[in-house]
Amino acid sequence: MAASGDVEDRLLSAVKASAALGDPPLLQAAEAARCASDGGGLAAALVANLCFAHNTGAMWKLLDEAMASRLVSPLHTLALLTPRVVPNRRAQPEAYRLYLELLRRYAVVVPVYSESERVKTSKAM
Repeated sequence: MAASGDVEDRLLSAVKASAALGDPPLLQAAEAARCASDGGGLAAALVANLCFAHNTGAMWKLLDEAMASRLVSPLHTLALLTPRVVPNRRAQPEAYRLYLELLRRYAVVVPVYSESERVKTSKAM
């Protein structure tokens, strides 16, 4: 099994080469996926490079495309991002804003009902 740093280096090299060719973020994400042995490794490598060594809009877009195309598990990736982004939200407000956007897009949203709405709903059934 390759060391974590080796996977991250291969990932960055592949993404940079793909970006230099002018590939869209989805193709960059697919190229990155070829460098990682599994989705969990890809998610960990993307998060490690994103927070905060290469905190650029392009890396966030790459992460978004990887999540949207299911190259990485959105919930697993958000779980990896949370302990890195939330404590640094004041020092890295742009990263926090982008994290919240990903959270809004990929996290399961449970509707919150007031007590009066619950009563109306239960009477209707």
